[in-house]
Amino acid sequence: MCRRQQQQRDFVALFQSWVSNGAQPSLSTATETMGPGTLFKPVIVVSACLLGRPVAYHGGAARLRVEPLGLRFIRDILWTQLQLVDLVPFCPEMQLAGLPAPRSPLRLVRRDATGELDLVDATRNKRVPFERPPVKGVRSSVRIIGHDSRTPMIAGMILRSRSPSCGIGDVRIRTTRTTREKGSCDEEDTSCDGFFVHTWVRQIAAEQQATLTAHSVGCVAEAGLVIASERHLRVVHLGDTVLEGGSVELQRPFYVARSASEFLFRVQSIYQRLLPVVSTEQHLDTELHRS
Repeated sequence: MCRRQQQQRDFVALFQSWVSNGAQPSLSTATETMGPGTLFKPVIVVSACLLGRPVAYHGGAARLRVEPLGLRFIRDILWTQLQLVDLVPFCPEMQLAGLPAPRSPLRLVRRDATGELDLVDATRNKRVPFERPPVKGVRSSVRIIGHDSRTPMIAGMILRSRSPSCGIGDVRIRTTRTTREKGSCDEEDTSCDGFFVHTWVRQIAAEQQATLTAHSVGCVAEAGLVIASERHLRVVHLGDTVLEGGSVELQRPFYVARSASEFLFRVQSIYQRLLPVVSTEQHLDTELHRS
């Protein structure tokens, strides 16, 4: 047996142990909680290009040298074979900015005066408008993303690394600064989030965090969402110390997982906290519909 096959077997055993040992709710438990026919699986939003959709700027899917084992496991085993999770493909550049595929490459520019991010066509050097998250709450935000299941809650996101829309702390952003001597000059920062993470993901995570706190599920310090790039999913297991602790990163209402194991652990943890919230909301919706 090769090392990759052994890793995948260990990964399956690890995930199954979380479910079977009662640390996380099983599918039967979820059905009992919410009633028959209303099963709520852990919802994971995934950059559509990582699921083979031809939505990248070059008109194809994401070009990966090696497909991460964690991504294959989540897609092929948990989603396709076992149907334990619900994957929702999403492309911010097409669905929020209305751009076609193929298209010109994009870049992010930060305004010096306000600090706001602009999405710019790198070929024509022209600003590209994109839809901002609504102020109506997390339900509206998630529905715009395109999730059509029975619940508006999202447990996790898997996003394309270094993307101007989906990058997590690894996006190159230009800041245009005006100077009296030189007119204007560009400075670059490569430790920023993409526009989707900076605006939409941050708001969704904050609102889900507030919802969980309002329902007395968890504490304020816990995140309402976990995200990871496909690069993080190359690492399978970092050890029990990573999975046991963890806290919300400063100024970010979401976890950034550093391995596939940690990502799934936190997805299941958030899923467990979401179950009573979703069950309560569905019960209220049913009562209102009857009245």
